[in-house]
Amino acid sequence: MTKLQNSHQTAKQDKSKLKSGKKALLKQHTEDSIDEALEESFPASDPPAWTASGSTQKKNED
Repeated sequence: MTKLQNSHQTAKQDKSKLKSGKKALLKQHTEDSIDEALEESFPASDPPAWTASGSTQKKNED
C-alpha cells in the first residue's frame, strides 16, 4: 500500500469514527433530555411532555 492509499484509508477511518461519535453524542443528548423531562414531571401520574424531534409522518406517494 502506498503512502497516499494509506493516508486515504486513515482519513476514511477517521470520518467513520467522527460519524459514530456524533451519533453517540446525539443519543446521549436525547437520553439526557428524556431523563430531565422525567425528573421534572415526577411524581405526577401523567407521562412527561417530551416528544422526539423530527418527522415520522409518511410521505404521500401519489
